[in-house]
Amino acid sequence: MKTMTLWVLAALFIFPTSLLAADPNTNSEPVLPEPEIAVPSLNASAEQKLPEIAQSPVNTEQNDSQKEAMASQIKQMSDTTATLSQTVDNINQQVASLKNQLAGIQSQNNRSQQQIKLIIYSLLALTLLMLVSMGFGLSKRRRQADPPVTPQKNESKVSQSEYDFMSSSEAIPAKLDLARAYMAMEDFVAARETLVDILNETNEEYHPEARSLLNKIKEH
Repeated sequence: MKTMTLWVLAALFIFPTSLLAADPNTNSEPVLPEPEIAVPSLNASAEQKLPEIAQSPVNTEQNDSQKEAMASQIKQMSDTTATLSQTVDNINQQVASLKNQLAGIQSQNNRSQQQIKLIIYSLLALTLLMLVSMGFGLSKRRRQADPPVTPQKNESKVSQSEYDFMSSSEAIPAKLDLARAYMAMEDFVAARETLVDILNETNEEYHPEARSLLNKIKEH
């Protein structure tokens, strides 16, 4: 029994070994482990690209906000420019209005000055007429006071004295005032005649002034 058991064990041990040796497909060389090739993970590359993809909308939003800010600044500048232009136009209009007002005031001043001159010349003419009338009154009183020797001779003496006074050099300033009064009243004919009489006088002291007044009359 023991002998059979040993033969069975020996057969079991030898039989598999012989099968392995007799099998031509069996490779006796040691099996090397296959090298592991590192393949990049798609998940890793996707994770690397995710920040870039996530950042691109943010950059777009920043660009849009910058564009909006620039557009707002441009609009503010254009509004400011329009406001300044309107202000300049208003100032120009005010300046033009002030110029018109000044021109109106100057024209009014010129008219008032002309009126004042007219009043002064009128007063001078009235004063001269009053003096002449007073002279006539005094001559009448003197004529009444004188004895009635020969009335015709007395009248001729009075008229001769009046004529001598008007033709004397002392009467030239009064004649100039009378000519100015005639000019103020726009009676240029009488003024011209009076000035011609002054120029005919031998006293040349008042001739330049008389010529100046004649030139003013010629302008009218």
